[in-house]
Amino acid sequence: MIDPNLEPIVVEIRLTEEANGEALRSAGGRTWLDWTGVEGFSGDKAVGRFDYERLHELFDRSAANKDYLVQRADINAQTMNVQTSKLSVDFLAACERDWRMRTRSRVRMFAHAAARHRAHGLPAGPLTVHSVGWLSVQLKEQKVTI
Repeated sequence: MIDPNLEPIVVEIRLTEEANGEALRSAGGRTWLDWTGVEGFSGDKAVGRFDYERLHELFDRSAANKDYLVQRADINAQTMNVQTSKLSVDFLAACERDWRMRTRSRVRMFAHAAARHRAHGLPAGPLTVHSVGWLSVQLKEQKVTI
């Protein structure tokens, strides 16, 4: 399933990029993506830096999350169904992370980057666990050896 929040966000990003392309060709000003044009979103103004309720509403991925968990639990689930939900969740999460990164202070960005690099350097860190570790589990479930 494609999360219902995904397409309006992709359309808003596409329209912003189109406007930015035109602005670059005509020496105009760049458009700042502030999510005011997302169809079906309750906001008519830019999403504020600390407007957590509206950010949660905008990037809500609970429908695709639930579908993903159902698909993963089903031994007969088709890969396309699992991946569609997973990609919806991942894209919405990436949009939310990008928005939060744009609104962080310089000190907060440095602290976040330092913690991320440290975590990825650990043998059981997210880089290993969510790549090779995840693939190994998938292969083990299907009784395939690497």
